Amino acid sequence: MLADSQAAIKMASNPVNHRRAKHIDTSHHYVQNKVEEGAIKLEYMPTEQMVADGLTKPLEVGKFLLSRSMMGLAPKEGAGTSTGGGAGE
Repeated sequence: MLADSQAAIKMASNPVNHRRAKHIDTSHHYVQNKVEEGAIKLEYMPTEQMVADGLTKPLEVGKFLLSRSMMGLAPKEGAGTSTGGGAGE
């Protein structure tokens, strides 16, 4: 599992009770248990490389285009562009 939060990775990888993390939901504990069991491994990935960001948060145009390209969704060369006019243009 890739994450761009080193703090979240450390918290999930370290079963010590963190006083500042009392508000964290039970899903954290589920992930922490799976890490302890060895069922999943958490790895850091810089935000700039997180492909899913294009689907989960608003991005500036450049970052959106990069994310779209990394997903393989960029328009093919010579395919033309849509003007957004719709049917019967």
